[in-house]
Amino acid sequence: MATHDYVIANQGFPSFRSDLNSVLQAVVSNNSGASEPSTKYAYQMWYETDTNIWKMRNADNDDWIPLATFNQTNNTVNFTDSSATVAGISTSASTTVMTLANGSVAINPAGFVSVGGAATQAGEIRFLEDTDNGSNYIALRAGTLSGNVTLTLPTAAGSNGQVLKTDGSGNLSFTTVSTSAAGSNTQIQYNNSGAFAGSANLIFDGTKVTVAGTVTAQGGQLSTTGKSFVMGF
Repeated sequence: MATHDYVIANQGFPSFRSDLNSVLQAVVSNNSGASEPSTKYAYQMWYETDTNIWKMRNADNDDWIPLATFNQTNNTVNFTDSSATVAGISTSASTTVMTLANGSVAINPAGFVSVGGAATQAGEIRFLEDTDNGSNYIALRAGTLSGNVTLTLPTAAGSNGQVLKTDGSGNLSFTTVSTSAAGSNTQIQYNNSGAFAGSANLIFDGTKVTVAGTVTAQGGQLSTTGKSFVMGF
């Protein structure tokens, strides 16, 4: 920990070496000390050891700009304007605070990315299209929730034409949805345990419905309006 005025006066060799070592010590320690350097320069760095605040001298050389606060016990840093309770890099800025040019973000070890919401809008993730095509995006936004929801993606890409389905517990998988009619032509479709089914006993040819077999009316009656109702026995 050292500060220096960065002025090396004319002097004999032993004193010159000592003075030069003091300058180098100030450089490598970011001019660290509980008191600010006595001689200050524009854009000069200073680590204030009693508050653990890293500062830079402003362009007018009349004040210090705090850059970050270090926790030397936990070995973490909070940059200026961040919450003092959050360990790591954080900020309260309302505009774009970090841009990676042709880069990627890796979270290691395993963790999560939290996209916070506000009083008027839930958290949102935006996927922008190729810049050659425009500046539009697809956004994913949280709705009004009564509890946490976790969606676990499938472990494979699925097949052509398949869709995502959920088991009701957030586990997603690909499945094939059948939209083809069952049975033979003109057979009326009905729900058979969640699948389409047809029967030769239930036919509609575009004009009339033909029912073969037993027709049961429970708790009511069969009736027609303006048409005859024919049953064969």
